[in-house]
Amino acid sequence: VQATPTIAKSSSTWTITSSGATAIKYTTDGTDPKTSSTAQTYSEALSGLASGTVIKAYATKTGALNSGVAEFTV
Repeated sequence: VQATPTIAKSSSTWTITSSGATAIKYTTDGTDPKTSSTAQTYSEALSGLASGTVIKAYATKTGALNSGVAEFTV
């Protein structure tokens, strides 16, 4: 099973990491990134998020089960 992502704030940006992940999918509208049509592929730190925004993310890795969903409220 791929490790559940870690969502961390640094100054005014948020990073999403998961060691060894092939891809990380996330949403910023509070929906489940595993099933949401608004899910995006993470490629760079997130910025410009309003207070109260809910970031949800999960990670994938070739040959492994997908991770659980991490959640962080800005």
